[in-house]
Amino acid sequence: MADRTSFSTTDERLNLIDAFIDKHKYPDRSTVINTAIDELLKKYKSIIYVDFLYWICIPLFMVLVCIGLTLYTASIFFYSILVIAAIYLIVFIFLFYDKYKGVKYGTPNK
Repeated sequence: MADRTSFSTTDERLNLIDAFIDKHKYPDRSTVINTAIDELLKKYKSIIYVDFLYWICIPLFMVLVCIGLTLYTASIFFYSILVIAAIYLIVFIFLFYDKYKGVKYGTPNK
């Protein structure tokens, strides 16, 4: 037998759930709440990929542009900017890894 769980909420949220039931033809409140929880968990699982793209999109774009300009113009100027952009990209990848996986420096991550 499943454990019964209760939660507290406001009347405004219950009114919104009731309006959602009327509008989308869900049978009851628990179906709406369970569907909302499932969608939230799907979003939580995919947010790490979206966050990764936000972390590296600008440095990666800079690296790709600098690679193209270095190959097209064969200029030492764009090559040096390419090196700086690559270091920038590596730093941002490390910061992303540190945020999600955590790097242990002798103190526990919180």
